[in-house]
Amino acid sequence: MSFGFPLSKGTLTDVQTLSLRQHGIELDTNLTAVAYWHDKSIRWIQCQAIVCQSGAIELCNRTRLLCARVPSLVNKVDDTSKPTELFSHPKHDLSITVDLQLKGSTTPLKFVLHRHDISSNPLTQQYISDGHFEFADQQLNIQLSVIVCDYTDEISIILRAHNPNAAAHQGGKWDLGDPNSLYINDLSIVFSANHTQASVDVMDEYVPTTQHNNHCHAQGEFKLTQFGSGGRHWQSPIHWDKNRRSSVTKRGFELCVGNDRVFQGMRAQPQLTLCSIPQANIHNNKNISFTLEMEDFWQNFPTSLS
Repeated sequence: MSFGFPLSKGTLTDVQTLSLRQHGIELDTNLTAVAYWHDKSIRWIQCQAIVCQSGAIELCNRTRLLCARVPSLVNKVDDTSKPTELFSHPKHDLSITVDLQLKGSTTPLKFVLHRHDISSNPLTQQYISDGHFEFADQQLNIQLSVIVCDYTDEISIILRAHNPNAAAHQGGKWDLGDPNSLYINDLSIVFSANHTQASVDVMDEYVPTTQHNNHCHAQGEFKLTQFGSGGRHWQSPIHWDKNRRSSVTKRGFELCVGNDRVFQGMRAQPQLTLCSIPQANIHNNKNISFTLEMEDFWQNFPTSLS
């Protein structure tokens, strides 16, 4: 069995003092620290061990129990006022959370975290987080997969959302408004990095690259929104909702800074950059930069970046 363990800041600095126990017996274990806090204490531990199918697995530091885990059912209900961190970069101060808002709902949704798994090979490390948002008698399953290349620091992020409730298809028809449908207002991947400034470069794929007006740069409080496909049939009936109203309000995209629209076009292909801001009274400031590219941004409308 292989899984990941998160630790609070300042809890531990050396995995050599740790052991895994099940039913009171110490297991043959391979423990590896894969991420650290700024104070050099361990943030994530990769645990590998041969375990029984049932029974809690205890992570101990020889003198006291740090935490416990049950392989068959590992649930953590987070405080709804705090987003659940699903990934933290093993080298840099970058974390990823997922936010969900349903149409017509103002109540924060609980997120139940099932597992964190870490696997690696000589080139990459893969982090997988599984869980679900719960509300009333329904839920939305979430899986976040992050692959980090150790040599280039490139990161691949894949978010999957799945509604486990089967559609009723009353009368054998695929009608909009099925009782088990979920109406999502916003499903976001949130990147957090301390002391950084964000900027975005946007290219309009609808305009030939030979034209000078096919791209724009913005920074600060910006928001890029792709409303529709940008094509001729952007008002097609395929975009109707259950009330036969189009869910597409505009043809292409808009880039706004504050309340001002600075650029508009048809099909946006953005590149987001997070650059560190030098801090006063801190020696050896490192200039760290993250560049994020989103595949098929305009194809997955409606979507936004801010």
